[in-house]
Amino acid sequence: MTMPSLERVMTVISGGIPDRVFIMGRADQGPMALAAGLRGYSQFFLDLGEENNGPLIEQLLDICVEADIRYAHALRGAGAHGTSLGELGSDTVSPAMYRRLGLPRLKKFYSAMQGKRFPASLHQCGNTAAVLSDMVSSGAAILELDPRTDARAAKETTRKKTTILGMVDPANVLERGTPALVREKSREAIEVLAPGGGFILGPGCALTPETPEANVKALIECAARFGRYRPDGTLLGR
Repeated sequence: MTMPSLERVMTVISGGIPDRVFIMGRADQGPMALAAGLRGYSQFFLDLGEENNGPLIEQLLDICVEADIRYAHALRGAGAHGTSLGELGSDTVSPAMYRRLGLPRLKKFYSAMQGKRFPASLHQCGNTAAVLSDMVSSGAAILELDPRTDARAAKETTRKKTTILGMVDPANVLERGTPALVREKSREAIEVLAPGGGFILGPGCALTPETPEANVKALIECAARFGRYRPDGTLLGR
């Protein structure tokens, strides 16, 4: 079986309307997440606990960030309008380890994307409060945050620095909830995160295939009705 090229995939996704949609070509795992996937998560965490592994871990992470950069550039060349990384968060590695091993590579990745004027986001599952300011310093154009991070704290940390995408719960609200609950939680997210700009309403993480279409529509409708900005930056829904 022959896999389709990136260009072919992008053509199918855009459906001939590239000026009407934003195509996010996800480079997917960040350097630490990719290294964990290659080694196996259990083995990678054991690797991190062995001091003698330091040089080999650094070498592996350097290879992984180079792979991320090359793949993101390939996505851009195939027609994507932006890209994204999902990195191990502070729920799985310590803030100190994140800053020592992950953050320098993330900065390298986002610097490379800025050099190509290619918007790139950073996603981390879980409560990111301990490393939120580090995520901002990575240079990511967008931070994709899930609802376990305090929304008000996230807004204050990112204000005028970067954009938040989220923070509607993809499991308990979008997959298992009702359209009414989706509208309620979407309105709450807009109320806290939208004022002053720097916010894109969306799920806090990837949607499951079981997510009802009606809930997705409710999310989109809330964004259109309550999350659009006037030229002066105020919200139309207010």
